[in-house]
Amino acid sequence: MTVTPPTCDAAGTASVTGLQNATLVGTLDQSVGTHVATFKAEPGHLFANGSDTLQVSYTVAPKDTSKCEVVNPVNPEVQQSTCVDGKPTTPMLTLASTEGIAYTVSAQAPYGPGQTVVVTATWDATHNQPANLPAGWTKTSANAATYKVTFAKPDCTVTVQPPTIPVVDECGPNNAHYGAVPTGPWTSVTNSDGSVTVTANPGNTFPNGQSVTYPAQVDSNVPCPVPPTPPTPTCPDGTPWTDSNHNGMPDECVEIIPPVQLTVVKGGADMQDKCGTAGDMYIVKRDKGIVYTANGKRVREGKWLPTKGAKTVVVKAKAASKKYVLKQGSKTIWVFGFSTKPCKQKPDEPVHTGAKTASAKVLGRFNRMVA
Repeated sequence: MTVTPPTCDAAGTASVTGLQNATLVGTLDQSVGTHVATFKAEPGHLFANGSDTLQVSYTVAPKDTSKCEVVNPVNPEVQQSTCVDGKPTTPMLTLASTEGIAYTVSAQAPYGPGQTVVVTATWDATHNQPANLPAGWTKTSANAATYKVTFAKPDCTVTVQPPTIPVVDECGPNNAHYGAVPTGPWTSVTNSDGSVTVTANPGNTFPNGQSVTYPAQVDSNVPCPVPPTPPTPTCPDGTPWTDSNHNGMPDECVEIIPPVQLTVVKGGADMQDKCGTAGDMYIVKRDKGIVYTANGKRVREGKWLPTKGAKTVVVKAKAASKKYVLKQGSKTIWVFGFSTKPCKQKPDEPVHTGAKTASAKVLGRFNRMVA
């Protein structure tokens, strides 16, 4: 009968090998403890004790954890918070990977500056915790230990220089004051006594504290320059004068400027309305002091112009420049209406104009227009 000793992860075992002329009664009990095995000799055979029955005591030992591998826990990798653009970054924690040990954390990421996280290491059944744990680890049971991580809280305060505030001190007494405060990571307030307090925004500070007060300015009291007294104006003959009319000219020396002479002009326009539309025309008087428009468009003077089928033509006259003025009361607008009644016979032949023709009836008026 053979008893196998235990290992780290398995209890001992019992077995029967090389048995001759005898048989095992029942089976061997493999549970941990001391047991009795009974053997029966075959007919015609006896055991050494002269009996055909033999009882053997054996012990099955429990697994021996002292034979398990001792494994040290490994510290987690910690990335502390740093300052970027005046703000703390997010700290990081990465657990180690160790055979025989499982790691857990008391809180899940993301983490914050100043936060404390507890890492727990738990050994499995085939690995042992060392008698002396590495620095930072605290034993909590035969197969567990903890490691505490506290994330640093960096000071991300940015030191800035206080602004230079311009001083405004115009001539005259008691008017010195500060100008506009330059923009920056701060706020400002003007106090009742004329001083200015500038306070750095959160995350910023001045070299000597969070706020700076600029004392009220002392006026230089520089007097304003007195404009020189203008000389007494005189007339061309050198005598003093007065300006009772307040027109910048002396009463005795006022120069009479004659008014600008304008050329008075008078406009004129005429029309002929023939049957159909081919002979419908109108004309405006030719005069260098007048310009005309027909239905809003500038037209040529002194020529018969076709209506191009328009039923109404509105002619307007106006002075060609500031040197001319239309005669008061004279006509300046002519509204010509043209019929579209078809011709019953061939219309009269008009005077040759290069485009359309006019009847003899209006020929006289035409000659007056272009004269």
